Amino acid sequence: MKRGERGLNQFPDDTYAITDVSPTGQPLALEEPLPKYRNIIGFCVRDFLDITIKNWSGVSNNDKMKISDKIKTRFQFPRNVPEDLVKAYTMKQCAVSF
Repeated sequence: MKRGERGLNQFPDDTYAITDVSPTGQPLALEEPLPKYRNIIGFCVRDFLDITIKNWSGVSNNDKMKISDKIKTRFQFPRNVPEDLVKAYTMKQCAVSF
């Protein structure tokens, strides 16, 4: 790959620590985990969903759960943060990425 060219997003092998979460559920961390979070969301949306789906409301709950579960495998969130809050924010970002 030449310098300046973009590569394909890939699902990472590493696990990233999210140090804090905002009241809206947005992950807050040091520099590295946040871009990885956005990249993984984009990767999962492209990997799990059919391109013929017209809008996010047409995505089945089962597919949304698969995406959420896959994303959770690579991020460690603080224990005191409600899982539903993070999941709601993640699904919003998936809809934007879609």
